[in-house]
Amino acid sequence: MNKLGNSSDYRHKKGVEKMDKLETRDERGVRRQVYKRDKGLIPIDGNETEALISVMRQQFLPGASGRPPKYENLADFKDKVVEYFDYISSSNKEGAKLIPDIEGFCCFAGICRDTLNNWEHERNAEYVDVIHGFKNAVASFKKQLALKGKIPAIVFATDFNNNHGYTQKQEINITASNILGDQLTPDEIARRVVVDEPVDVKWKEVK
Repeated sequence: MNKLGNSSDYRHKKGVEKMDKLETRDERGVRRQVYKRDKGLIPIDGNETEALISVMRQQFLPGASGRPPKYENLADFKDKVVEYFDYISSSNKEGAKLIPDIEGFCCFAGICRDTLNNWEHERNAEYVDVIHGFKNAVASFKKQLALKGKIPAIVFATDFNNNHGYTQKQEINITASNILGDQLTPDEIARRVVVDEPVDVKWKEVK
């Protein structure tokens, strides 16, 4: 009886310890970087956290406009793109390991992702080309990382589907073949078609 009880207590203790290790939020409900299915997850470090948070908090600091900037002047938009890439570069030199992406740029520029997508369809051709160029540059960066195994394949594929217009699909081409030929006249086709002829069968009762 004691042996069974001790075994039960031991399993319970181990179960509690395991749940504690997989706890996804702290005591204030803030999300932890814990994913049960990812055994090779590399925890985010302090430099990364500081670099990411500094981008996100800009649009909420005192003095920030209540309305998002419109960047109607294309030169201002280009300057913001260059500033974003420079920020990524300087942060990574300090060990932040940031990756440029669409959502990250939108936070940096103080706009939302939908706004950028709307500009891509509504603004003049020159402005649209710049947005396309920016997205291509971001896609190229992430593709190089993915090819080197530095971005998980499923994360890369999902991101490209959502942010870069790529789709994963299987194409099946079916080609019709006319066994009678394409250049036959109706009379020639009629002569080639076998017509069932009635068969005269005389039945004979077998005794």
